[in-house]
Amino acid sequence: MITAIVYQSNTGFTEKYAMMLAEATLLKVVALSEIKKAIKPKAEIIYLGWLRGGIISGLNKVRNKYQIKVIGAVGLLGDNEEYLEMVKKQNKIYETPLFYLPGGINREKQKGFNKWLFNLVIQILIKGMNKKPESEITEEELKRIHYMEHGCDFVSMDHLKELIDWYEDKKGW
Repeated sequence: MITAIVYQSNTGFTEKYAMMLAEATLLKVVALSEIKKAIKPKAEIIYLGWLRGGIISGLNKVRNKYQIKVIGAVGLLGDNEEYLEMVKKQNKIYETPLFYLPGGINREKQKGFNKWLFNLVIQILIKGMNKKPESEITEEELKRIHYMEHGCDFVSMDHLKELIDWYEDKKGW
């Protein structure tokens, strides 16, 4: 029986999903940094982590100590099948159900290496766009740059629907 939702959040979007999921499932929520104090080893959990370069943050810290029944990966690249297959492969997810949850960008909450890397990516994208003729710049590229520069928040209960349906179907086993 699943006993908790465990999450690791970088700028707050994964935490928002964890809280929304807890409200819908009535499970307790535990930040990864507090897991040893709050949950016994081998307990069944739902794990939510943010994505960077296809890697789900914190997943390896809980993988061998707890029974992960379902994973929510919070990111910005979209939930197409090709991307999800790459995420599964990179994170060695073979049997565990994986759900993609669109997150957001909050530049003010980024720190250290993540902030530096994010700013570098923005510079690279803008440089690449500036090398193109204006007629070749896509709406998607402009939107991506806008979101990266000004922030965005795609967290929504609608995005949790499939994961909640999965939980409702499986609870009690």
